[in-house]
Amino acid sequence: MAEEGEAPAADTRLAAELDLLSAMYPSAISFSPRGREVKYVVREEPATTVTGTLLLRLPDGYPVAGGLPDVLQASGGPPHGEEDLRSNTREAITDLNLTPGEEVLDVIILAFRELLGSRSGSGAGSSKDEGRELAAAKRRGGEEGRRCKTVVVWLHHLLNTNKRKLALNPSSSSAAAAAVSGLAKPWHPGVLVFSGPAAAVDAHVSDLRAQRWQAFQVRYDSELDDGGGDGDGDGGAAWAFEHGAGVREVASMSELARGISDPRRRELFLGVIGVK
Repeated sequence: MAEEGEAPAADTRLAAELDLLSAMYPSAISFSPRGREVKYVVREEPATTVTGTLLLRLPDGYPVAGGLPDVLQASGGPPHGEEDLRSNTREAITDLNLTPGEEVLDVIILAFRELLGSRSGSGAGSSKDEGRELAAAKRRGGEEGRRCKTVVVWLHHLLNTNKRKLALNPSSSSAAAAAVSGLAKPWHPGVLVFSGPAAAVDAHVSDLRAQRWQAFQVRYDSELDDGGGDGDGDGGAAWAFEHGAGVREVASMSELARGISDPRRRELFLGVIGVK
């Protein structure tokens, strides 16, 4: 049970987490305050057939105290028929090595989606971002080594020192990886901008996604979004930054924006993250 002073903080953090999940998965998230139950429903496109259901019970005091959510229901629907996936889901959650005292619902939901995807063999449980990256990879074909791209990533927070180091240092040993440049803003929220050879940028983003950082969202991909819908596509050109080459950490959103050399791309960035 949560201590007296922890209850308001827990309620505030839970409300913020549920709002974020609702934005990430529109019409798929519901919450029953009386039973402290969070329900997530996966549907096919068009959204007429349920392909998976996850029901979690939150302990009192979550996320501040009380431990991790309990799996009440985890099931997969068509195309292979209804199947009880509670044991599989609990095993997947155990493998995540989650830390009590932190928001973990988005990571659990992602693990469930991946479980559905591996079960169906069709990728039905893969995230929107993963599908977009796959489409981009197919579209690029043999041009990956020559084209450049820019990606903007938004995440719930970026606090851990080791995670911040990962963001600043593309792990690939290739020469293309060394050509990735960008900016990283830690704290809450975390914002990352990477630009350079398309294959190297994709590899770096995939490496970071594999860390299962909370609410990891690709908000902009220059190969897919054509300037975030504003008609300012990059045509395969890398962005220039005030600091030059490499990935640099900055202290604030305003400093990050100022670090983007081209005013048009600076405006594009601000629009992507919802500042303008």
